[in-house]
Amino acid sequence: MIDSRNQLGVYVASKTGFAFDKIIPLIKDKTLEQRALKALSSWIRFESFQLESVPDLAHILFQSLIESEEIEPQCDALIQLMSDNRLKTLERQVPMMLLQQLVSEPLQLKLKQGIQEEDEDLMFPLTRLLSQYGETFVKFIVKNHNLREVNLFLEMVFCCTMISPINNSPDIPEITLYFWFLMEESLDSTNELVNNQLDQEQQSFARNIFMRLLQILVYQIRYPPDPILSQWSKEKRERFQQHRIDCGDTILQCYYHLQEQALEWAIQSMNQDIQELEALIYCIKCFSESIPTEEDKYLPQFFTHIFGILQDSFTLKSTLLLMISGCAEWLSLNLAFLPSCFQFTNQMLLSPLSKEAARTLLELCNLCRHALSDHLQELITSGMQAFPHTDPSVRSQIIQSISYVAAASDTGLEKLFPIAQSILNQLYQAESKDQILDCMNLVKALCRGDFDQTNPKMDLSEELFFVSQRVLHFGQRDMEIVHHLSLMLQSTLKSSLCFFKPTDAMSHLILKAFETQPLSTWLQCAKLLIADEPSFINSLFNQCLYYFQIQDFMPNNPDVVAEFFYILSHLLRDKKQLLLRLDPNLLKTIFYGFLLSCFRLQESQSVTALLLFCRDFATIESPLRDQFMNDAGIVFVKTLVYCLCCSHPVSMSSKIADVLLQLISQQPDKMRSILNQTMQDGFPTPHTTPERKQKFIISILGTRSPKPFRDHCREFAIASRGLGQTTIHNA
Repeated sequence: MIDSRNQLGVYVASKTGFAFDKIIPLIKDKTLEQRALKALSSWIRFESFQLESVPDLAHILFQSLIESEEIEPQCDALIQLMSDNRLKTLERQVPMMLLQQLVSEPLQLKLKQGIQEEDEDLMFPLTRLLSQYGETFVKFIVKNHNLREVNLFLEMVFCCTMISPINNSPDIPEITLYFWFLMEESLDSTNELVNNQLDQEQQSFARNIFMRLLQILVYQIRYPPDPILSQWSKEKRERFQQHRIDCGDTILQCYYHLQEQALEWAIQSMNQDIQELEALIYCIKCFSESIPTEEDKYLPQFFTHIFGILQDSFTLKSTLLLMISGCAEWLSLNLAFLPSCFQFTNQMLLSPLSKEAARTLLELCNLCRHALSDHLQELITSGMQAFPHTDPSVRSQIIQSISYVAAASDTGLEKLFPIAQSILNQLYQAESKDQILDCMNLVKALCRGDFDQTNPKMDLSEELFFVSQRVLHFGQRDMEIVHHLSLMLQSTLKSSLCFFKPTDAMSHLILKAFETQPLSTWLQCAKLLIADEPSFINSLFNQCLYYFQIQDFMPNNPDVVAEFFYILSHLLRDKKQLLLRLDPNLLKTIFYGFLLSCFRLQESQSVTALLLFCRDFATIESPLRDQFMNDAGIVFVKTLVYCLCCSHPVSMSSKIADVLLQLISQQPDKMRSILNQTMQDGFPTPHTTPERKQKFIISILGTRSPKPFRDHCREFAIASRGLGQTTIHNA
């Protein structure tokens, strides 16, 4: 039975009595030859050839490749041949045979011709072919690195990597990058095999390869001169940016092998040429994530001289900002160079590079907050000067940077307080949606600092309440404004900043907001306002239950249902006494009605939260749990087993199993009795025999380890569905 396209291809290919090695040389018509080569490529793709035929096939294809002007079909067939995983298991003979033909003089000349004439129809397929050979036989290349043919091959790949992305498609040099990645990986594995002591010859080979590659990649990432760059379209600029990112990943691979040598070369190669200087700074930026913080030779040289030779170039300054951001951790431990970097970044806030400068400033202020605490006033001054001239995202990053440094400064609260007042005033007076959203983002940014100081006189809680009330009224029909308001209030409630304190007025505001628009984010705010008085929770839960009774509300709002159960879990874990003090009728409604009805839900988000709560409920000892198990234990367990075996996906079995495990661990005798009573009269399904049910009960009662317990439950769930012989069972 042939039931797939691949099987059909293998069947047809195996029945055709192939003799391509005899047919292709006899074909004189070029069009017919191209069709035959495409057929051969398809035949190879289905791996319907013997490995013994590889030399003959390769010989015919290489011969046709050398003799033809149109080479794509030959290259495609050879690539299909070399990508066959079976070739990786072959000994030296076949890789060597393929290599000798690949580096033959005619192919070298063809590649050289394509590069000189910038003929992508030649360069593209040959680059793919060379890279495929390298990817398949990278271990052979590393092991035989001293062979002449291997060096010729690497030289050809270098030529492909060096193809200019400015005059040609960046796709061509990018094809080789995966091969260089595999080279680095293979050399690393060889290194491990000899206990991190490579022989001198192979160590020298690795250094030479990756230094040469590094130099080529720095050439690859160079921008063209400004007159050419200014003529590029937006799409071409974005494509070149992506090319630089891809090359940057491989530059980092070079650094892994060269380490200090790479950094030394990059810094000592710097000169006054803007494009070359920018490319070298970008190169160091690529290294930055792996440069050790104890590096004390080359980066100090760089930061000592770079601001003296910096020219007025947008691209150059932009790349320097990226590099400073990447070196922020190094600067945090090499403080002598931090002030000059900080001052340069501050200056750039008032330039067209404000977005790049704000990102760098944020990174510096995050990682160097204590070192910059003496510069807080300078930061505030430059930030406030830049405010009127920058985008909203930049303003938010400036405020967040100020918040980070203020939290580390002894005078931080005093200097931050008027800024917070000003932001709240702007928010209160805002007349448009954009202004409101921008100001709320500033409040969130203000709360990001990790403050440990307090000052009772600095209290903006009342102002925050009135501002929130106005925003809620202004945007009561705009879900985006309401959503962002709830997120802003969450930020103020979570913040260690003493300006914003929970108040009864804010609690009432959030209750009113939830009553108007039942969003999960309002419940998240409410969770942060839970104190020791039950009245707030009583009101909140009653409002939730009101909405949950509305038809289709719970299926359409699984996030609200989930957040309700997260609040219940929070009360159970951290405020058990408060939970017990809630309105008894409310608790009875939740546990004896609502809880059991929620098992009808199918939405993953709400069911997951429900089961997590049930697990906590089963785990934490409380009179509420004991009373519930006495009154409704049989119904509860029967519902869990039904969900496990019938109503919920098998993927939920582990979460249901966790609830059953905790119930059995806490009350083994009661659970034995309940399970025996439950598994009667065809329950849970007709597919489970009494013997199978008894085996399941014995298995889970005798297991306390989570993984085996889950396995037992999963197997029983599958058997109950009659899926014992399907792929689900074997998954």
